Amino acid sequence: MLTKIIKLLINLLVIILLIDPADLIFHLKVPLFLLVFTFWIFLKTKYPIKFTNDFFFICVIFIFIPFIGISFALIQQNLDDYTFAVGFIKSAVTIFLIMILYDLKINLSYSLFKFSLLIPIIIIPIYVSLLIDSNLIIQINEYVKSKDIAKFSRRNFYGYEIIMLYYRTSPLLVFPLAFYMNAFLYGKKKKISFIFSGIFLFTLILSGTRANMLAGVTIIVFCLFSYLIKKKNKFPLVFMTLISIYIIITFIRTLSFKQTDESSHIKSEHLNSYISLFEQNPHYLLFGSGLGSKFYSSGNGYYVSQTELTYLDLIRWFGIPITLIFLLLILYPVIYLSSNKLINNKNSNLIIAYFSYLFIAGTNPLLVSSTGMLAIITMYSSVAICKREVEN
Repeated sequence: MLTKIIKLLINLLVIILLIDPADLIFHLKVPLFLLVFTFWIFLKTKYPIKFTNDFFFICVIFIFIPFIGISFALIQQNLDDYTFAVGFIKSAVTIFLIMILYDLKINLSYSLFKFSLLIPIIIIPIYVSLLIDSNLIIQINEYVKSKDIAKFSRRNFYGYEIIMLYYRTSPLLVFPLAFYMNAFLYGKKKKISFIFSGIFLFTLILSGTRANMLAGVTIIVFCLFSYLIKKKNKFPLVFMTLISIYIIITFIRTLSFKQTDESSHIKSEHLNSYISLFEQNPHYLLFGSGLGSKFYSSGNGYYVSQTELTYLDLIRWFGIPITLIFLLLILYPVIYLSSNKLINNKNSNLIIAYFSYLFIAGTNPLLVSSTGMLAIITMYSSVAICKREVEN
């Protein structure tokens, strides 16, 4: 009974992380997280905990790293943004969920694939309603901004201005897109899988961000070509695949990315500011300036704790050595699956989705956040299932 309750709570947590990433609508992220651990502890008073040493040490190191970063900031008297540092730790703590997922044999990927449909269910009706009545955009925009869940932008397409809606957790759609593309190519329910693949790809394109679009196209191309390699009569499929890719890329190229170009300019200025920072403070490359520290970025025109250049942020906070350890923890699921020759159709598409997400996170603050941690934990849950299968 307790196991079913825990699984239900974890599913609810996934739903909340997907539709309310800033926790400003339902305020349920922390309560659900605590409930999951509370019920798990009660369950473990009757049954022994099944755990693996590497998962335990990964959790400890993952949590230890931000405390090291805060220590660096305190030593150098750079702890300018205590709230940001605490928020980083709160996100990182969710890594301990992998212990529960391993213990109870829970594959979080299926929950993510299933409940990700909530994002297009939210976005597409809003988009259609805006096409019917454009005056609604003001009211909707005020709400989504106040809840920090989405933002609107405008793109020019064949001379027509199109409204795009970026939902904060939309980058996670790369996972169900890869899953349903795999199901379409290799599974039995091809029609429904094809429809779902189209829905997720359309939602990624509807987000209006270049990274989301490129990630979606990359997944489609990867899945199709992986499938074609295994087929004997490849010419018709290759021809249709190339036509499909051409149509998608043409669609993306016809969009005007004026706001994205502004964003690219800001990112470029962030990069220039980082170059200047590391030139003036080369010791930051080794030890970092500390988690919660700020630096002046010409991209924003003021002092910031975090930019959109995620991996450079990590180096600034922790230094290169600890950043490499941190990235190694993030890539551990891929390393494990590859080194143990567990790359099958499902896992290969999960891996390309994960790399696509890491690519998107490279230019967006989406790595150590509730959204990023959901992606990381999902990958670890797949490893946990593989480990349990090997044990049995």
